[in-house]
Amino acid sequence: MGQNGAMYMSAELLAIIFSAAGLLVTLGGGLFAGFAWMIRRTDAQLTEVKISLARLEGPRELLILPRGSVNH
Repeated sequence: MGQNGAMYMSAELLAIIFSAAGLLVTLGGGLFAGFAWMIRRTDAQLTEVKISLARLEGPRELLILPRGSVNH
């Protein structure tokens, strides 16, 4: 404690605190980036599956036929 009752931190303790905070920020950013990449990749695979299914099913049937396509 200092003369007026204030507590002082040593340089080593400040270095440990800053290092721990930096490590947490780095790991958190890495996890966030990893999950974002995983979600983007999953969305891309799902889009490919939807396109493949649409190709297998073929075109949708029209409820209202265009003019001139009805055979009398």
